[in-house]
Amino acid sequence: MRSETDREKEEELMQDRAASGERHRQYTTTGEKRRHVRIAYPPAESPKVIISGRECFLADISVKAIKFHQRPYDRLHLSRGDFIRAQIIFHDGESLSVEGSILRIDKNDVVLQLSSGIHSARIFKERKWLIENRTCVR
Repeated sequence: MRSETDREKEEELMQDRAASGERHRQYTTTGEKRRHVRIAYPPAESPKVIISGRECFLADISVKAIKFHQRPYDRLHLSRGDFIRAQIIFHDGESLSVEGSILRIDKNDVVLQLSSGIHSARIFKERKWLIENRTCVR
C-alpha cells in the first residue's frame, strides 16, 4: 500500500514531467529517469567484461548503456568522458564487442554510454536466461 507521501511524490513528478515536456521518459516514485529497459545482474550471475585485457563484471545492461564492476585491487585508470572498447562474454558463450564513452564512475562501478546500441533481442535473451535460472530481474 502506498503512503500519502508516495502519492504526493508521484503527483509532483507527473506535474514536473508534463511541465518539462519529457513525455518519452519513464519515471519512478524515487524520481529516477529511464529511457530503456535495464537488466541488473546479481554478482554471482554477472557476465564477464574484458577491457584492455582486464576482467570486469557486468552489473547491468540496457540497449544504450552498460554498467560494469571493477575489482578494487585491479582497477583500470578511467575518467569520465574516456572512450573505451570492451568485450562482453555472455552465459551462452556469445561474445559482443561494444564501445562508448564513460558517463559516470561510482567507486568501482563504471557506466559506459554505448556508441552503437545492443540489439534488444540480446537484452531479452539475457532476461529470459535470468528468469529461467530463477535469478532476480529489476
